[in-house]
Amino acid sequence: METLGVAAPILPGKLGQWREMVSDLRRRSDEHARSMKAKGIAREDAWLQQTPFGDTVILYLEGKEPATYMKQVFESDTPFDRWFAQQLREVHGIDPSQPPPKTERVKLF
Repeated sequence: METLGVAAPILPGKLGQWREMVSDLRRRSDEHARSMKAKGIAREDAWLQQTPFGDTVILYLEGKEPATYMKQVFESDTPFDRWFAQQLREVHGIDPSQPPPKTERVKLF
């Protein structure tokens, strides 16, 4: 099983929309779980980090090839994934036509 940690800044003024998205994800937890399972994700954890530089979501994924998760969401044609992809565009400014930022795991011990 692979792991991935990602920092996803929230666009200025979008914290309220992010909170609404999280509430919707909780209400739609069955759909979200099915979507993640279909993409090989076994575990997802998220933290909101509020700093003087802006709000950021810290995301942790475990599963089969978690680095491809977002690409799969944006390429999916299921109603849930289309909704989720639109939320990610609006809240985080993710542009699926651009490559994802490079993430390097740094082992400290």
